[in-house]
Amino acid sequence: MVREKADLWASLPLDLLPVILGHLQRRKDLWSLCLVSKEFNQVATGMLYSSIRLYGRDLHIAPILLRELATNPKLCRLIQRFEVRVYPISMIVKEKLAIEAQAVDILREAVNIRHLFWTRKGALTDRVLEQIVKLPHLESFEFNGATQLSPGSWSTEYLLQLPRLRSLSIILPDRNVATSLSAILAHQAQLAQKDGIGLENFTILSRESVVVNDNVVTLCGPYLTSLSSLGLAGCAKLTGKPLLQILPTLHHLKHLSLEATSIPPSFYTAVAPHLSQLHTKRLRAFTCYHSGATDINGVREWPVIEPTTVQAFADAVGGQLHKLELSGILIANSAVDGLTSSFPELRDLVLHLGYYQFDASQLGEAFSKLSHLQTLHVQCQRTDVSFDDVAYIARKCSTTLQQMGLRNQVWLIRRDVSDPNGDGDERNVLRFSESAEAFGAFRRSRYVFLNRGKVYQIE
Repeated sequence: MVREKADLWASLPLDLLPVILGHLQRRKDLWSLCLVSKEFNQVATGMLYSSIRLYGRDLHIAPILLRELATNPKLCRLIQRFEVRVYPISMIVKEKLAIEAQAVDILREAVNIRHLFWTRKGALTDRVLEQIVKLPHLESFEFNGATQLSPGSWSTEYLLQLPRLRSLSIILPDRNVATSLSAILAHQAQLAQKDGIGLENFTILSRESVVVNDNVVTLCGPYLTSLSSLGLAGCAKLTGKPLLQILPTLHHLKHLSLEATSIPPSFYTAVAPHLSQLHTKRLRAFTCYHSGATDINGVREWPVIEPTTVQAFADAVGGQLHKLELSGILIANSAVDGLTSSFPELRDLVLHLGYYQFDASQLGEAFSKLSHLQTLHVQCQRTDVSFDDVAYIARKCSTTLQQMGLRNQVWLIRRDVSDPNGDGDERNVLRFSESAEAFGAFRRSRYVFLNRGKVYQIE
């Protein structure tokens, strides 16, 4: 039998290998395939290096990976998607120049990159940008817009040399980038005239910044007409006045995101007739948060979602929502029940409950309607909510639930069916591993919860 299987793989046309192996997602599996044979190595290596992502905890391996890529042009030419969200920054001149030289060598050889993300503060320099603008197949570019950082600093003139892009995202742009923004977009519009394909996605992510204001957006308006997606976040001085003129001209716009701006509610009423082409009925994810405000007595005010609001929202966007996040906006138990009934396809859910609104029994019944729920996080005003309440709600949820959080704690959930006594009396066991993966929670311990038992803490 083993020989027959070996003969089957040996006779398999090599053209089918990428199709078969393309279903594998984990990099560990792709690495294992590289060790099977020369044929598997050729296919799996291309898949392994086609997308490289450095983020979060990858900082410790970033120097090693950059050094290896810089010395292997063949591997560099396999990269199509390159995400550099962590980067080994050094204040020592010799080390800084060595790291910069490695980045330049990689970008010089990685001629097949289509999607580039270079978002670490201080990672961009003139030499690095000089190579980025030469990438012949670059389609999307996301970068950190801080031009005057030590050790990294660069000139916005390079952004006027970028090839034609389909997507451009700028993280934390400073005044230099904001001033050059209209010229950058004008350059992209000019390139698009050659083949009729212009910029489709444009996003700015700031943090209560005043540099991207009404004047800047007004100057950019004439070069945004090809957009299908527009996102402006954290632009504190953006009032919406220029958007009233710009949005009616964006005939291909399907996705619009406006967050943390100075846009008044009346803006949305005025602009709504011009946004009929938005994919509201196909909405899959919706996030809304309230940063908090206090009344004249210094007491924080909390907006509250009532059942009628939930029903109106469901009628407006349809019931196919997969992700819903409501933070800083209180929701009543009765509204939770209506929400889960209106959006049965939810996979990811974040809710904020008031002090008198936490009832584990009612919440468990409401969440049990979500047969596809994978992650659930509950913000709560009450401090006496215990892990027993969390475990009860998790037990009532669908078996698809993989993660649950309460305030700043998050648990990864695994379900097992066990028969500890060997008498055929099986028990459904929930295993909780406290995680630091989300919501800033600290990793502490692990728990096991039995359907008809108590909570046991294990090592």
